[in-house]
Amino acid sequence: RVYRLISEEQAENERNAKFPNIDINLHIQLCAGKQSYVCISNNNVGCEIYGNIVDAAKKAPLTAERVKEVFDSTGDYNFKIKNADIFCDNAFMPISKLNELRRKAYCEFEETIIKKNIKTSSIATEAKEFDPKLERIDKDIIISYDLRLQEYLQSDDIFVFAPKDLRYSTLENEVRKLNKNAYIMLHTGISDKDAEYILSLARKYEISGILLDNISQLGLDLNGFNISIGEHVPLTNNYALKEVLKYNPQFILAYPELTMNEIKQLSVRPVIMQYGRERLMIFHHCPARSALGLKKGKEKCNLCDLKDPHSLIGKSFIDSRNSDYPLIPIFNNEKCIVYMYNSMPTSIDDRIPEGYDRAISFVDETLEQQIKIYKLFKTKSPMPKGTLGHFEEGII
Repeated sequence: RVYRLISEEQAENERNAKFPNIDINLHIQLCAGKQSYVCISNNNVGCEIYGNIVDAAKKAPLTAERVKEVFDSTGDYNFKIKNADIFCDNAFMPISKLNELRRKAYCEFEETIIKKNIKTSSIATEAKEFDPKLERIDKDIIISYDLRLQEYLQSDDIFVFAPKDLRYSTLENEVRKLNKNAYIMLHTGISDKDAEYILSLARKYEISGILLDNISQLGLDLNGFNISIGEHVPLTNNYALKEVLKYNPQFILAYPELTMNEIKQLSVRPVIMQYGRERLMIFHHCPARSALGLKKGKEKCNLCDLKDPHSLIGKSFIDSRNSDYPLIPIFNNEKCIVYMYNSMPTSIDDRIPEGYDRAISFVDETLEQQIKIYKLFKTKSPMPKGTLGHFEEGII
């Protein structure tokens, strides 16, 4: 089942939208025993359409006025006949066939206009003028919320710290423990205020890198940092890549909705997530509070801090197939945001071609589980079973 959401206001705007008419010149020949002929043109483009053999009139032959009346009905096409040259010679054609000829002619003329515009488009020309490049880092990238994992990594790995608690009272104590060459992730849904606070801590403790996970974060003051682009920035084509490469990112994580074939069409080689749960949804309200009917006091909520049995810690949504979708609260200084992850991790295993950097990500695994998966990853051993996500079949 497909449920389509419609904005009635938007639909009404579309119904009432006014588009400028395109003036056309019309030349039609309908002669008994010959193919019907229509030529449509304006100052920029023209096309010719040939139809079926025209029958000879037995009684009342077609008149130029009747043909013009049919072709005046342009329907959804914004065509307006400026000049009409119509020649009929003892011709007969059912109105249904004449309407069919009109539709065919107008459709062909519209396609001719579109092809003409594509050929002369500055965008099409621009596609040949840039070839964005991004050098491989030739390193593995490990993303985790658990600082302790960095002690088990190899020296040439890149550790990305994805903190779950951004509150001032706890975050600074964690950032001070980060290795200087680590990266800190700016979560997708955090406020600019919290993002700027994280940047201030990174400068204070001389952390070298920042991973941006929202396109709007490119507007922050990132001077002095090595920046990278997270998987939730939807870089799906070379035009988007061209803009992002202006910021000189050290690496880019592949957008998870791309197939491997689509990734190969990009002019740069992004880092491919070999293992990790895909985030499916962001909640700016707390499902636990909603279930309890709590509508006020969100800023002072402490259900999770008190380990209240109703808190979100360790909770999941469960679907009709009894699959668990983990809920992970990201604490910040005003309220929580909540991430919902897929019930199964994406585990691509050995399907990543040579020449691509790889990454793994952890969101709810214990430290012991992370270490085990990391060792499998580094030795290129079979990873835990999961789903291929969109890697082979895409989103459609």
